[in-house]
Amino acid sequence: MGEFTSDLSRKETGTPSELESALHEARLRQFESSELLDAAQSIPMAENFAQSARAIFDSCCKVTGATAGYVALLNDAGDENEVLFLEAGGLPCTVDPNLPMPIRGLRGVSYETSKAVYDNDFSNSKWMKFMPEGHVSLKNVMFSPINVGGKTVGLIGLANKADDFTDRDAANATTFGEMASVALRFARYQDQLKRWAHVFEDAKWGVAVGDPEYNSLEMINPAFAEMHGYALEELASKPISTVFAEAARETLVQQLGLARDKGHHTFETENVRKDGSVFPTQVDVTMVEEKELAEEGHGEAEEAEGTPSKYYVFNVQDITERKAAADALMRSNIELRQYASIAAHQLQEPLRLISSYTQLLSRRYAGKLDDEASEFIEYAVSGSERLQRLLDGLLVYTQVGIDPEAVEAVDCTPLVNEVVNDMSLVIDSSGAEVVVGELPSVRANRKELFQLFRHMLQNAIDNASPGQCRIEVSAEREEGAWHLHVKDNGIGIAPRHHERIFGLFTRLQGPAEGAGTGIGLALCKKIVERYGGRIWVESEEGEGASFHFTFPV
Repeated sequence: MGEFTSDLSRKETGTPSELESALHEARLRQFESSELLDAAQSIPMAENFAQSARAIFDSCCKVTGATAGYVALLNDAGDENEVLFLEAGGLPCTVDPNLPMPIRGLRGVSYETSKAVYDNDFSNSKWMKFMPEGHVSLKNVMFSPINVGGKTVGLIGLANKADDFTDRDAANATTFGEMASVALRFARYQDQLKRWAHVFEDAKWGVAVGDPEYNSLEMINPAFAEMHGYALEELASKPISTVFAEAARETLVQQLGLARDKGHHTFETENVRKDGSVFPTQVDVTMVEEKELAEEGHGEAEEAEGTPSKYYVFNVQDITERKAAADALMRSNIELRQYASIAAHQLQEPLRLISSYTQLLSRRYAGKLDDEASEFIEYAVSGSERLQRLLDGLLVYTQVGIDPEAVEAVDCTPLVNEVVNDMSLVIDSSGAEVVVGELPSVRANRKELFQLFRHMLQNAIDNASPGQCRIEVSAEREEGAWHLHVKDNGIGIAPRHHERIFGLFTRLQGPAEGAGTGIGLALCKKIVERYGGRIWVESEEGEGASFHFTFPV
């Protein structure tokens, strides 16, 4: 009211009619402001958008003098209105409520222009052709858009004012439309908050929010408290370390530091219940920053500055059952590996016997048997030699990971050079050129790494184009891992085979078949994945192949 009082004081010397006009304007503005305030207060109090929209509509009608209308939102397809409610102003309306309301006519103009529009002679206008039979009689109409994100997503429709709608009515309706857009966004945020609240409350895994500055638990869901044997109120504001086993607390600061630096970190540890029992967990920690506005001012208002508030969000899962299953699987794998190793050893002796006698037959009866018999003996000798290679490869495959204590830091550059020297006869006979770049040191079993590079080089030689084999071994540092490459200029591999070549006993048919057993690349995959890396190939037919594999730093 202050500005209006000053207007009146400036007009004290004016005529009575001027003073009355200024007083009327001041009262009108006060009335409009009061209705706007009432409408604004309805937004946080309403349970949903329909309730706040009704309150805003009612205030808008009081200010503009409209007696009928509606509030509608755009449907998902963006071509029709979906009416939230309809106020007929006491007049009869027999229109089927299920009848569609396509975006056309005067309301279409409001959608297209994102502005309030009105017509004070609507009953005689060109828009009447769009009116369905049984509709409320309309003297005049006005539409004001509800805009969200620069797009009109709904309308406030107003009708049947006693006199004519004015530009002032349009301006007021626009203000109420902006308020409706605020209410719509607020309702959507509320819906999202409710959904996330349900997720937080009903989650089967433990969720907690911690303050990294004071290391206290700020929010805890029921599953988190139940998992640790506490009531919700017992853990409130307790130190984060409360739920971690004593042995795990030593590394907790380091784990949280990684989450702070990277924004997200997952690790396995041990937590402790209220009764002191310890259980294994997987903890996923995310660092979240919340912007809080802090106003600073000295005399005149200054622009608010954002100050970040940081929180740790913990997702905790009890992995007792998973650990037990993993242990059982490990024991099963060990037994299976032992069985395969024993079987391979046991088959060696009869295989050597078969191979020896087959070769003896070949030598003793050379030239004494017909061509067909000699061919049969040759097949038998070749088959027994191939079976011997298969058994040798299978034996090596079963030994991967059998000695976890042998893991150490291995410098790959001298190791690969050693592999090259060991394969010198094969490399020289094939005419291959092997170029070894600067390679990293990785933690692994040295014997397994030797097998990995040996099979990589052998695979490149087996698939080389005659007389022009070039193999490049290189590496580069990536985030958290070493990325190694073994690249050749051989016959290449069709993309459809990129996944299956790493399967056990898989050999490509055709020119790329080579003399392999189908174990080499499967062995490479097993070795790489044992150390948490991954392996893949990039290649096209006729364009060579580049094998990639990673080792964590």
